[in-house]
Amino acid sequence: MPTKYFILLCCVLFFIPVNSQEEFILGELYDSKTNEPIAFATIRVKGYAMGVISNQDGGFKVPLKFKAYSEILEISSMGYVTKEVGIVSLSTERINVIRMAPGILELNEVVVRAKSKVRERLTARQIVERAIKNIPTNYPLEPFSLIGYYRDYQYENNRYVNLNESILEVFDTGFAKNSLESTNVQIYDNRKNNDFLRDTLALSPYDYNNKKKIIQKAIIPNYGGNEFQILSAHDAIRNYMINSYSFINRLETDLLTNHIFSKEDDTYFDGKYLYTIKFTKNSGGPYSQKGHTANGTFYISKSNFAIYWMDYKVYDKNRMSTDSRKDKYGEDAYVMLEVKSEYRNIENKMYLNYISMFNKFQVREPYRFQVDEVAVNFAKKCFIVSFSDPVNDDDANKVTRYKIRYKGKRIKVDGIVVIQDEVLLFPKLSKEDLDRIFYEMELAQRRNALDADVLYFEFGNIRDRYGNLLHEPTYKEMDQFREFFVQEVKPNVAMPTDVLFMNKNKPIFKDQPIVRPANFDKYWMNTPLPTIEKQKGPN
Repeated sequence: MPTKYFILLCCVLFFIPVNSQEEFILGELYDSKTNEPIAFATIRVKGYAMGVISNQDGGFKVPLKFKAYSEILEISSMGYVTKEVGIVSLSTERINVIRMAPGILELNEVVVRAKSKVRERLTARQIVERAIKNIPTNYPLEPFSLIGYYRDYQYENNRYVNLNESILEVFDTGFAKNSLESTNVQIYDNRKNNDFLRDTLALSPYDYNNKKKIIQKAIIPNYGGNEFQILSAHDAIRNYMINSYSFINRLETDLLTNHIFSKEDDTYFDGKYLYTIKFTKNSGGPYSQKGHTANGTFYISKSNFAIYWMDYKVYDKNRMSTDSRKDKYGEDAYVMLEVKSEYRNIENKMYLNYISMFNKFQVREPYRFQVDEVAVNFAKKCFIVSFSDPVNDDDANKVTRYKIRYKGKRIKVDGIVVIQDEVLLFPKLSKEDLDRIFYEMELAQRRNALDADVLYFEFGNIRDRYGNLLHEPTYKEMDQFREFFVQEVKPNVAMPTDVLFMNKNKPIFKDQPIVRPANFDKYWMNTPLPTIEKQKGPN
């Protein structure tokens, strides 16, 4: 394919260390049987409203000053026995390894007791139907606020890239209203974390026109807002009355139509007996897309049908997963999107505990072989094409590989001279036309008017001496995460009228108002370690 000549601006990768002054207790959570890290566990200072969520590698950090508030850290996670750890027993000089026991052993007794209290034999579909119907009852209709840690980052080669972090207070008008329109956000703190690698290519916005950064077979819409707005739009429970994402679409009306449901073994969490409901996308339905499938899980209260946890994964069945292993749903297809959200019961209403959104994207890398410059030699009356590498002589010496247009008219190539990474092209013109055209181009150059509209080049299939095709695009694949972890819930809090809110239509980390409250030091960024080691826990 011919390629238009242009000069490519290269990306820059840089690494700058920044030191944090606050002291933290660092910990890592592992499954006591499998040694796998436990992600998205809740770590709270017992008897105190503050808490944090563990990272993908099971890591977490709690400010050292919280030793003064309590003697105990309470650690809980879906499917595990809640654990209490004495803060005084934790080291401040190393990472504390904490193991959690799966809750399977206690479930036998719990399930028997739970079943004895349930008179109705509900199908999985009926349970989900009731859960959706009961959202206005189980979730707050009155205004409230959530204070927490937001971050977005990419993940590549076992390391975090482009980590951006914020402390936010989200003022929500309640589940009776559209959150994307009525919710406002106050930014307490913002930082682009330069302790982590910064990759300017991966940071660029999605570009489907030039295919510089894309999600294959999918587009993440901006919902009229920034990164946090995109994440908020993917909370299907909060946005149950509006369209969220495929194939959940509008939870209130489309979930039941789009999916098939099945009951799994019951579980126990946060003092509640929970249904476990698995669901899979229908092969048909109004929102189906060829080659795509999806699986999800609900944990739903057996007493009031409140949704405690929701996981949803969308797959491209035409591609294998990157590690070729089957996941917990038995799928080995390529994962395009995964959204996880957890809600907690506070004062008899369900409030968000965390939401994590993951998608894969491809970013175009700099060309391995490219045209660096095209110059006009007015003395020799030829064009000089400079390549980034020595060219293959056989390719470069073929006149059919070059197309030149001057003021829209084709100029044929008569002679070619190849000198390593430079190619001299001599036009096939009469002496009169040759003199006239080069004289006109020289005048245009003096006026800075010799541009692609006047002199235009296309190049055919030319390779360098290493076999790289000219201007052949290559892509690297990366993982994108957007996450919000709630540290404090404030029920019955009206939206203030005297503060500066985040501009929803501007990036979070660009020229946004920062407003720190008097108690700002209560909150902290749960920054992960720069690298996730691929191991099954410590030896």
